[in-house]
Amino acid sequence: MKKLTTLLCLLFALFALFALPTFAQHVRVDADMEQRSNTQTSKRYRVGDMVLIGGELVVVFAITADAQHGKAMSVSESSANWIDAGTWCVRLGQGWHLPSRDELRVIYSKCSELNAPLEANGFTRIRNQWYWSSESYDSDRAWSVHLIYGGTGHYNKTYDCNSVRAVSAF
Repeated sequence: MKKLTTLLCLLFALFALFALPTFAQHVRVDADMEQRSNTQTSKRYRVGDMVLIGGELVVVFAITADAQHGKAMSVSESSANWIDAGTWCVRLGQGWHLPSRDELRVIYSKCSELNAPLEANGFTRIRNQWYWSSESYDSDRAWSVHLIYGGTGHYNKTYDCNSVRAVSAF
């Protein structure tokens, strides 16, 4: 029984060591956002801000001229074929979609401004990878954008190694 208790204590200590710092980072971001929303009636956004949209934590990648609205990208990502990529985005909720090539090009142009807050808050950086767009090239292929060097290409829609990030307007 003593060995079991020792093992459980060790497992708990390992969990606390690895999980709690990340959890604390997320709580800090959420608390900061809640405090800002309570003190400001008309928030002005900047590229790289981390915000909550419909309960989903996101990073802002484009803003309107008045800086009160814009577009945001999910902090999570997945690898999938083109059909599953679109489904993954829609499952995040109303307004979420697979980005267009133009939206991906904007994300590419702001990559360093987006990776800094993603990394600082324990999320996956935009990777050196091809990301699916919502646009078909033809019946078998769809457009992708490489978010590190900005190139565009088209891949077979059944190719399941491209990455996906969802986008939404706010």
